[in-house]
Amino acid sequence: MYSFYSYPWAGLDPQTGDPQGYLNGQVSKDYAKIISTANRDNMVYSGPSRPPVFGAFRNTFSWKNLSLSANISYRLGYYFRRGSVSYGNTYGLGAHGDYESRWQTPGDEALTQVPSIPLATNNSRDNLYLNSEVLVDKGDHLRLQDIQLSYSMPGRLKLRNMSFYLYANNLGILWKAAPGSVDPDYATSAWPSPATLAAGMKLNF
Repeated sequence: MYSFYSYPWAGLDPQTGDPQGYLNGQVSKDYAKIISTANRDNMVYSGPSRPPVFGAFRNTFSWKNLSLSANISYRLGYYFRRGSVSYGNTYGLGAHGDYESRWQTPGDEALTQVPSIPLATNNSRDNLYLNSEVLVDKGDHLRLQDIQLSYSMPGRLKLRNMSFYLYANNLGILWKAAPGSVDPDYATSAWPSPATLAAGMKLNF
């Protein structure tokens, strides 16, 4: 369950920059047939798409009336697929940042794995590339999930105590196994989840 499979990747055609896969063990650009004949035996298994190991560490540091807590979460042992350019009917214009890294002239295949602009729309061509093993990365990462800074003080009148706090959430990745700037948790999202900041006051009567 949640196994991660991909089309085997045979690189870019050095003359045209077309993506290449395998058909019956041979390098091929018959995209429709590669896709229609794909099965568990001729596809590449990377591992689970959900982390089998996950958790968090929370530490709290206190000094007099000040308290600072930080939560670091981790997710390990899983894989994700990066998004990339899909040419479709727009030929990739404005679709993804990988457009700038596309194959353009012979020799570029040594520098990039992003296919060239096709001469005609071919959805199977896009499908092979977008679901190939070349876009699969390890999802392992450590994330600074949240930080809270609070100040407590004795209450007055009917208040037993009061505290003021600042809370910041989803602050970013501290370390990840995959190269680049892609967040493994939001690899297919148009925008990553934003960081949030909240301030508040707690009163105990």
